[in-house]
Amino acid sequence: MTHSGLIPVDLGVDIAAWFTTAQFDLADETGRAALAEATGLSLAFASQVHGTDMAWVLSPPDNQTTAFVYANRPSGDPNQPPATSQPAAQAETKHHWLGRAFHKHLDQAPPKCDALGSQVRGIGLVMRTADCVPVLLADPEAGVVAAVHVGWRGLLAGVIQSAVAAMEAGGAGRHQIRAAIGPAICVDCYEVGQDVAGQALAGGHQVKQGPAGGAWLNMPGSTVSQLEQAGARIIEWIDECTAESPRLYSWRAERTLSRQGGVVGLPADRSNETDQRHAGQYAANDLP
Repeated sequence: MTHSGLIPVDLGVDIAAWFTTAQFDLADETGRAALAEATGLSLAFASQVHGTDMAWVLSPPDNQTTAFVYANRPSGDPNQPPATSQPAAQAETKHHWLGRAFHKHLDQAPPKCDALGSQVRGIGLVMRTADCVPVLLADPEAGVVAAVHVGWRGLLAGVIQSAVAAMEAGGAGRHQIRAAIGPAICVDCYEVGQDVAGQALAGGHQVKQGPAGGAWLNMPGSTVSQLEQAGARIIEWIDECTAESPRLYSWRAERTLSRQGGVVGLPADRSNETDQRHAGQYAANDLP
């Protein structure tokens, strides 16, 4: 699929993955609808909180509901250990609403997390950014995909390791996971305080120190290192600075509330044994 606002990445056979530019404002309902039309996927979003949790999207909307179904486990099986760091008591299946329903159904808001995973065809997992690092992950053989939002807090807290571990719990092979890193703010444009720099250095992340006491955090470079340490294979890195590129949004440069991001999914236009393998995990009695 070709669109000037989409940057395609190759995460393997039968994986649909793109990073977006400012042509799609993902903070706006119109931009989200346009992205859904351009990709042909039902798009699932998250309420990003700069944490480490991952939610699994179990089914897309149908003709009767405007809600996705998500859970803290890759299936609805209550006997399966949770795939995130959340306590087992919280690992229940819920509904997650999009678009106008954000405002109409505040009690059924999107999950508060910084990674989304799925094994279901036709769903596009989206993480929105405007300087933070968007990461797309896929194990094509296992049919498991994930989108991750990496801000400085999530980077230091281990959101990448958490997402890879969750994918592994969902059936992915740790060393079979392919990763793509999207546009983010570069180290030269991302000055941080000494408190953040100290935490980053203590965690082994990349920090550039200046002669006058300034410090700059290399979020893209640190993301690369974390993915490699987690066992993922980096396929592509769009090394483009959001603060410098005219085609991207940047909070640091513009103080904008607009967002670009990354989307990854399993295309809906294929029915094979992969779908049958996962179908039993999403039986009606697994859902509320």
